[in-house]
Amino acid sequence: MSIVTDIPPSFDRQRLPDADSFPAYPASWYWLGTSRDFSAKPKSVRLFGRDLVAYRGNENKLIVMDARCSHMGADLCNGTVRDGQITCPFHGWKYGPDGKCTSIPHGNDIPTFARQRTYEVVERNACAYLFNGAESLFPLPFFYDQDPDDFVCGRPFSLVAKSTWYMMSAHAFDVQHFETVHDRKLLGPPVIDCPTPFARRCTHHSKVAGDTLFDRLLRVFASKTVTVQLTIWGNNICMVEGKFDRVTSRFFLMMSPMEDGTTQVHGTVFKRRSRIPLLGRLLDTLGLETRRWFTAGYLADENTKLGSPAYRPATMVEQDKEVADYLRWALALSRRSKPTG
Repeated sequence: MSIVTDIPPSFDRQRLPDADSFPAYPASWYWLGTSRDFSAKPKSVRLFGRDLVAYRGNENKLIVMDARCSHMGADLCNGTVRDGQITCPFHGWKYGPDGKCTSIPHGNDIPTFARQRTYEVVERNACAYLFNGAESLFPLPFFYDQDPDDFVCGRPFSLVAKSTWYMMSAHAFDVQHFETVHDRKLLGPPVIDCPTPFARRCTHHSKVAGDTLFDRLLRVFASKTVTVQLTIWGNNICMVEGKFDRVTSRFFLMMSPMEDGTTQVHGTVFKRRSRIPLLGRLLDTLGLETRRWFTAGYLADENTKLGSPAYRPATMVEQDKEVADYLRWALALSRRSKPTG
């Protein structure tokens, strides 16, 4: 009769973090929208469990601040913008792009509490991102050793995962699920490292072994094997680079925790900008749409299969070692950085 031990001898479950020890919203960059989503008219955005307002001020600069007026909580999204300042629709208090109140009608003294929390915003490749924190801890990341100006990005896609952000990020280090969910047969052990203090990376070489339409097309048009590099930045950004024989796939996922415990995942695919005159834009569009179809379908299939997985320290086993190592790293990183929400 075989005996199953409760805790494998080389697996230290005692060092696993508690599920409630992770922050609700990590200090990191978050997807805000496409650049064309924003204008001088205030736009309402819900992130980090907060109401935010976004608008374009002077020189078309995108400004984001807390939407609830510091006076009595009126919604600045219903206010007006003039000369880069937003005016509260309730009592007419004006706020500059730095969040400070600049004037109060019929009053001379501006109280010290009269200011809005503002957020650092970056626009790149026609998309907008903001950092959840007093100041950004690291630049908006991109693929290693690549220049964002050399790439075009496709239309964003999104899905809602019935899981927490840290479980979603942990997928990058879940060696078991590469084979069972993605039909990738590893041709060697994965290499895990930290290229920067704010990023953890997993690189693996595998065989495309699935029988789905996506995998059959990959074997015909890309190759039968792939080297995949998954890099988690700031705990909620997953940058994926898949190198096939005939093509390199690049996309990243930004995870926004929702107030109901689910995670909204925003995805963007990238393609190196075509250098062919005249036809370049058409080729870029066709290439991006093809990559977007592959990537969005691939991830939607995974999301459907997984349902609502949850982190349970008591049920972790030796085979989950890489996931456990990531979760400890993620918690340590979150304790070094202070998010807004």
